[in-house]
Amino acid sequence: MNIVVTALVLSNTCMGSWALEVYGKYSTENLEVTTPPPPPKPYSFKYQAGRYPGQIDRVHQEAGDGSGIVHGSYSYIDPKHKVRTVDYVADANGFHPSLTNFEDTLVTPTDSEAVKLAKEKHYALYERIANANAQGIPPHVPADSASVTRAKDKHLQLFQKIAQEHAEIAAQREAERLAFEATSVPNEYSMSVEKHDHAAVGFNHDGRNPACRGRGPPPTRGNGNGGSGSSQTDEQVNGMNAAVNGNS
Repeated sequence: MNIVVTALVLSNTCMGSWALEVYGKYSTENLEVTTPPPPPKPYSFKYQAGRYPGQIDRVHQEAGDGSGIVHGSYSYIDPKHKVRTVDYVADANGFHPSLTNFEDTLVTPTDSEAVKLAKEKHYALYERIANANAQGIPPHVPADSASVTRAKDKHLQLFQKIAQEHAEIAAQREAERLAFEATSVPNEYSMSVEKHDHAAVGFNHDGRNPACRGRGPPPTRGNGNGGSGSSQTDEQVNGMNAAVNGNS
């Protein structure tokens, strides 16, 4: 069995080398073509067709001789219901068409009376504007009619009235703001908080410890009878301050 496999491998290797050698020797890339192409054969065809059954709207026929010259023609019906025909010749110098029944497409159309009047009006207006611009004449601005003048005056009066009302409202609000600032008194609690924030250690101007702020009512400046002595509330607050300072 091993002998048969070895023989097959050797034979395949030899055949592969031989095939590569033959391919390289007779490859078309290395061969020079000496057989000329066959000469053109004469032919001809003709057909006709239509968009609807039984209605022919195009035909085409063509014939070629054995020397490479082609003669042909085709016809069709255009949207204007006219039959257009093209005869052509194709040879070594190119494609040469000849048009039949295309005369109307090569003629410049004649203007109708409406088109003539529109062109004359356009050219006259163009010349008038060009001459005015060349001489520096200001453009013509249409004058306002009586109704337009009344509408403009009414609009202007209404605008001025609304602007005056807004100015009066703004002046009144500014006066109220200035009067409020002139009669308002700074909050005593806010002043004590501000002083406490700026002082590192010590008591406030009323003799209380800042640590006791908010722990009792503020001390009164006199007794219930209008005297200037310290009341019982002042003594309670001072005792609380001493207790707090002793604990700290």
